[in-house]
Amino acid sequence: MQKRVRFHLFDGWSRDQKLNAIKKAQSVIASTGEDILKSSSIGIAKNTANIKPAIFEKEIKKDVFWFNYIHILIDATECGVVPKYYIESDGKDGWGRKDFVGLKYTPMFVEISGGNVIERPVFEIKSTKSLTQLADLIAFCAAREAGKICNKESVDITTKDLGQMRWYGFDSQGNPRFASAQGYPWEKFHNVVR
Repeated sequence: MQKRVRFHLFDGWSRDQKLNAIKKAQSVIASTGEDILKSSSIGIAKNTANIKPAIFEKEIKKDVFWFNYIHILIDATECGVVPKYYIESDGKDGWGRKDFVGLKYTPMFVEISGGNVIERPVFEIKSTKSLTQLADLIAFCAAREAGKICNKESVDITTKDLGQMRWYGFDSQGNPRFASAQGYPWEKFHNVVR
């Protein structure tokens, strides 16, 4: 599993101070309402085929990434917007660049993009753009909540505090799912009542 980079700005802060800062940032994100297209993908999968863990994780990551990418493109096209993607790079995303070029020249891509020219995603090692930082916070909140729920631990940061968002994921059988909801739709996607 990929480890998060430690952000030393918060060294010396208490746990409560960190949680309070996250709650404040979540309220900023929630206050944008529908003015910003907010989405997140969560892939929860069990390796029942005994595939090498690194290969299994890479394939799940790709599936979740492309499912989210295509649905954001569909949503943006329906709103009359041409999206530009900025993706934080882990240095191992050559597959994303290669897959994008292959996808771009398919009839499906022309249809879902409304015939618009969609630029190749920009992969950045570490971005300081404010919207990228907000996206990082959304990803952190979603991953934290998913980790806590999967480990049957108490949830201290909830995705409900992010406001209304578009959620993409897969159910326990691997079928793609979509929902617009306040908070990750655990019950709809995974039959987990919260």
